[in-house]
Amino acid sequence: MRIIEGISERGSMAKPNEDRWGNIGSTVWVLDGATGLNKGNPLVAGEGQTDASWLVTHANAFLLDKASEYQDDMRRLYKDLRGYLEARFKDEAIRMPKNKNEEPLSSGVVLYEDSRKITIGQLGDCIPIIETTDGIKSFLGSEVHHKIDEYSISQAHKLVLEGLPLLEAREKVLDIIRDGRNKANIEDGYWVIGITGEASEHANIYNLAVKKDGYALLMSDGFYSLVQTYNKYSDEELLEAVKDKGLEPLYKEIRQIENDDPEAFQYPRLKKGDDTTAVLVQFD
Repeated sequence: MRIIEGISERGSMAKPNEDRWGNIGSTVWVLDGATGLNKGNPLVAGEGQTDASWLVTHANAFLLDKASEYQDDMRRLYKDLRGYLEARFKDEAIRMPKNKNEEPLSSGVVLYEDSRKITIGQLGDCIPIIETTDGIKSFLGSEVHHKIDEYSISQAHKLVLEGLPLLEAREKVLDIIRDGRNKANIEDGYWVIGITGEASEHANIYNLAVKKDGYALLMSDGFYSLVQTYNKYSDEELLEAVKDKGLEPLYKEIRQIENDDPEAFQYPRLKKGDDTTAVLVQFD
């Protein structure tokens, strides 16, 4: 497996990048921290950080140090990652969460390859698109997670269409967003990387055979917005575009769409721009 290219860019100059990607040996991953709801009252973040950026920074460090030890054992990897993050949080916390929706969270997708056999472990809504021996496969993550996000976005978009600026519309629906966040890492909810819960037992695990010289694209939902939000590409078209042009032109296309629609009139969303991360790999 070869890393062809990776990119990770923040969506707003007002806060740090809450995405990460990394690679060690035959393992590669993408992490996408969930925007915090603590209104300037962090649980653990230091200067220049958010709680979400703190979480993905430590998760990325754990994976860089330990991922190669787990190989295809994704459940054990995610279980130990949660234990590590919980311990770090207890050591470094400024305060404890008052409500569940304050806890830092992250989506993640991890891919391990051995002789063109891959194992993917997915929590949340980071997306892989893979060229397999059975064609192109993609996995979008938790349907519950998507429905929760879609509802919050739809309620904010109603207010935008009524003339409210996007930032004010998001503030108006914060209680809806908090209700959705309360469903993280509980039964009948959705499962993501965090400091509590047994998400490892609920991770989506996929075992696939990949094409010789085939590709895989792992990404946060910020990059996948070209498919899911902006409807510019199909999964197959997005992978081909990245292979043909590279990641940077696609990233610029995302930012141009956001700049042309800053108040989310045409493309409903909760913020003008999202952190955007993707990594393209090729299998020997």
